[in-house]
Amino acid sequence: MIIKKHTIELKNTSVSEMARFRQIMLSIWHQQILDDKNADNMKTFINNDYKSSNAWIKGSQEDNPIYSLNGEYLGNNSRISEGNDLVFIGENDGKGGFKNLQQLKGKHSKFILKASTVYGESSAYKSNMTEDLRKEMFAIASVLERNSIAYGENSELAKNFRSTSKEKRNGTKMQYAIAAEINVLTNGFDYSYGADAWDGQEQAMFDSSDYRFSTGTFELHKNTLGWTISDEHYKIWATNVGKNFDAPQISFTPYSDEKFNKYYKEGRINLKSTAVYNKTIFWKTLKGKDIIKAYPWNIPNRPVQPGFLDNFKK
Repeated sequence: MIIKKHTIELKNTSVSEMARFRQIMLSIWHQQILDDKNADNMKTFINNDYKSSNAWIKGSQEDNPIYSLNGEYLGNNSRISEGNDLVFIGENDGKGGFKNLQQLKGKHSKFILKASTVYGESSAYKSNMTEDLRKEMFAIASVLERNSIAYGENSELAKNFRSTSKEKRNGTKMQYAIAAEINVLTNGFDYSYGADAWDGQEQAMFDSSDYRFSTGTFELHKNTLGWTISDEHYKIWATNVGKNFDAPQISFTPYSDEKFNKYYKEGRINLKSTAVYNKTIFWKTLKGKDIIKAYPWNIPNRPVQPGFLDNFKK
């Protein structure tokens, strides 16, 4: 078998060589079938906007939308022709056009994904359109900018946000989430006051005598991390959560025979409150010398036994 200029000549080809050639061609054809099948599967995967954040590309089809600073969708920037998936802020000029246009950093699809995550992580589903909800979303957006780990992007609330048209988000709680992301991208006021984490009302329903690390569904941060809440924040959180509120204002990590993880240390406070909006409290994680340490006799759940204090190790 001879190959010349991409032409195969089978003259004087042995049976075994012919068999090898056949196997090669079958492999190529089989791979082509797999590639075609994989292409169909990939098309299905891409069209399913909500499988994961990486699969969500619907926003990339947008025609350079323009928003006001308060998150209202104003229209599209038709003057930009060199590609889609851009995002702008601006104002109506009163003549059917726009003024003071400013392109924001990043793609519109990523912008919408982040805004939907803010919406999904917020109290939107159980709150009215209040100033407190707006500040809560602004604070969450600021925290997400520092710490991108969040679970709300695949929540039903976030999916609903992404499947709602730009026009229909106007005048709703979704507009707050758009405004929150704009606030972050324009270096606006940080309503989280430097927070890098937050908790919802579920953390507020366990008293100081509950030393569990987990309910089986979620961690109890008063025990796994320890916290201190200012008088102002504690009063607001208690009022907003209502009758089920049972959280301690100060909670050191408790003594336990079984450590939460290899980094766990009893008698520590690692979280300090920075703000409260609705039933959501925001935290600054303490590090190094700022971590608050309990005296041995103040460690929750410590065993009462002879020599305990003498043998205590910081």
